Amino acid sequence: MGGGLYRYQKTGTLYERPVIGGHRTFRSLRTNHERSARQKMAANQVAQAKAEAGAGPSPYAPKVYVTVGEVIDRYQLDGCPDRHRQPRPILMRKAEQRHCSRLLPFFRSMNIDEVTLAQLDKYCDRRTAEMTRGAGLRTVDMELGTLSNAFVWAVRLEMIRYNPLASRRPKYAQEKHIQHCREFMASGADQLHDIARWMFTATGAPGESAAWQFLFEAFTGVRTSEALALRMDAPPGGPGHIIIDQATGAWKCLEIGRCKSGINPFVIITPEIETMLRALFNWKRARYPESPWFFPSPRKWGEQALDKTTLAHRLGEASEHFGRKFTSHGARAYYVTALGHFGYPDRDRDWPPRRSVPLDHDLWRRADQLADGRRAQDDVDPGQGRAGLEHPGSAACAGRSHCAIRLHAARPKIDHQPRRSGTRN
Repeated sequence: MGGGLYRYQKTGTLYERPVIGGHRTFRSLRTNHERSARQKMAANQVAQAKAEAGAGPSPYAPKVYVTVGEVIDRYQLDGCPDRHRQPRPILMRKAEQRHCSRLLPFFRSMNIDEVTLAQLDKYCDRRTAEMTRGAGLRTVDMELGTLSNAFVWAVRLEMIRYNPLASRRPKYAQEKHIQHCREFMASGADQLHDIARWMFTATGAPGESAAWQFLFEAFTGVRTSEALALRMDAPPGGPGHIIIDQATGAWKCLEIGRCKSGINPFVIITPEIETMLRALFNWKRARYPESPWFFPSPRKWGEQALDKTTLAHRLGEASEHFGRKFTSHGARAYYVTALGHFGYPDRDRDWPPRRSVPLDHDLWRRADQLADGRRAQDDVDPGQGRAGLEHPGSAACAGRSHCAIRLHAARPKIDHQPRRSGTRN
């Protein structure tokens, strides 16, 4: 055709004949149109001249393919940043690192262009076959979300030109199969007390600490990790520190170390929560007097808090006993449901947390009297504590239809965050 263009007769594709490595050869211009071919050939000639002068890469150099493994490695090396290029919270960063370690064995040697829907389906089949609990589809979705995050970060760094999952990432877990934690909460105050009493009497030493943890989560709506971080010797601002009004001696707030962004770092102590806390402290003083933890582990002689899986195991045993499934997060769902029952708006229900709200315990109004015939609330002396309170696992409380803590109150007034008029552990 002249001018350095050649057409392949069978397909009509146009070729140029550059000199590469001292040899004249053919290179396809990937078009059948002469005008487009001449433009591409001219651009290649200019780029080749710059490459020979050391001013840029050669258009005829072999392509360097970036593998998915290189993308994931760079994402981990940079600390798994979020979409705003900021560091993620520590727990989310650990989750991203864990997902990366599971993605690498399958995707490490795969080129970016090879990440297809068929490959994602193969990965899903492989991962679900490895699961020992549940279907695993939600886990696969989260891991592919991490893979997409790594691709987005690589695009920002110009390692790759596009995110192959931007428009074709499947969602394997269907909404209709996802169970909300409210399905695993106690059906009412009576059953909540029954579960705690059974854990005190039927699951051995670990069950006592776990039972208190279960009641505490239902009272306050905290998460397992937040409850297990509470310490008796916490300094002001630390998880477990109690803010006390120096003028009246009343317990005002219990400081909590929130695991999500540090929002809502305290629990307002109502008379009902104070009753439960004093009962917990009296039990702990008798069983683990040297332990600094709210919920000490009997296997470590109180030197450490309960393991994060202990309550889940005890609730698993309780699920078999009661014939329905209960979870630790179900106690948190019970807390939120109770607030909703009494008309608190969503922004005050600590989900997502805005501020802590005292839980109205009118749902617990039918709790039995103590072994000595007195109500638990009547036994509370805010200044002296409750030396005579029996914990629900004691012999005096065995066989009762409810936990020995009576919880009843008018709907509490929601005050603003209290000032720190005084502090005491």
